[in-house]
Amino acid sequence: MGKLLLSLENETEIKFREITERMFGKKKGALSIAGEIAIREWIIRNDTQIRF
Repeated sequence: MGKLLLSLENETEIKFREITERMFGKKKGALSIAGEIAIREWIIRNDTQIRF
């Protein structure tokens, strides 16, 4: 499993953490799970738009 370090604006990070906590509670690994979901959805949305 790979690791990815992201730099986010404070507002983005705070909102992401708030939504993640609402979805998963304070469960260990919740940020990683939410990040995985967000990146997969971004890939699906953008991969179809960029095909040549």
